[in-house]
Amino acid sequence: MKKTLIIIIGGVIGFLYSLIDSVVSYADTAPLDDEIGFEIASWKVFILESLLCISVGLLVGWIIFLFLKKVIKKKI
Repeated sequence: MKKTLIIIIGGVIGFLYSLIDSVVSYADTAPLDDEIGFEIASWKVFILESLLCISVGLLVGWIIFLFLKKVIKKKI
């Protein structure tokens, strides 16, 4: 249960990072008279970046799980 939860949290954090990054990237290049809101400049790039960030988040979550597992074993 804990392993799955840590890995899923890593994936969610990766997705949120890619979402925030896309919004900020669009805000840097948006015209001045554009409304404030959720805009993504390129959906293909967003999907690719989301998959990459989710994969990295899952990998980091898995590594954190392995690290915590070893630390807990050493304490016992």
